[in-house]
Amino acid sequence: MTEIGGGMPETTPGSKRDDAPVGPSELPEVYGAIEKGGRRLSVGLIRLLHSMAGQFGLNPTDMQCWSLLQVNGPMTPGRLAHLTGLTSGAITAVIDRLERSGYVRRERHPDDRRKIMVAIRKDHQPPAASLIGLRDAMVTMHSGYSDEELRVVSRWLEDVNGVLEELADRAQQIR
Repeated sequence: MTEIGGGMPETTPGSKRDDAPVGPSELPEVYGAIEKGGRRLSVGLIRLLHSMAGQFGLNPTDMQCWSLLQVNGPMTPGRLAHLTGLTSGAITAVIDRLERSGYVRRERHPDDRRKIMVAIRKDHQPPAASLIGLRDAMVTMHSGYSDEELRVVSRWLEDVNGVLEELADRAQQIR
C-alpha cells in the first residue's frame, strides 16, 4: 500500500470499480463513507445475530458466545468472559444454557485438571447460515469482485479485527 498526502493510505490498484486514483482531496469523503459503512455493517450484524439467535431458541448473548467458540475454538469460561465482558456468574449461566441446548460441552483442560474448557459440540450445530441463505448470498456477492479485490477485502478485515480486539481489550482495562 502506498501513502499519499498526510500519510494516508492510497487505495490499491483495482480496488475501485472505475480504477480512478483517489486524490488527497477525496480522502475525507472516502474515509467518511468507510466510517458510515462500518457503522451500518455493525448494525446489520447485530440485527442478524438477534434474528439467528431467535431461530435457534437462544438469546443474543448465548449466540454471541457460541459464535466466539466457533471462531476461536475451545476456551476456558474465563477467556470467554473476557472476550464478551461478562462476569463469571453470567458466563456460567450462558454455558449452562448452551450445554442444556446441546450446543456446547464442558471438557477437562488439557494442561490443568483444575480448569475446564468449553467446546462446540460438532454433532449439534445450528445450520444458521444455510437456513437464512447467508452463505449463498455471500457467494453471490463475492462473484461480483475480482480475486485481487477479495484479497484486499480479506486483508482489510484482518486488520480491522485486530484493531477492534485491541480497542475492546483497552476498554475493558479502563472499566
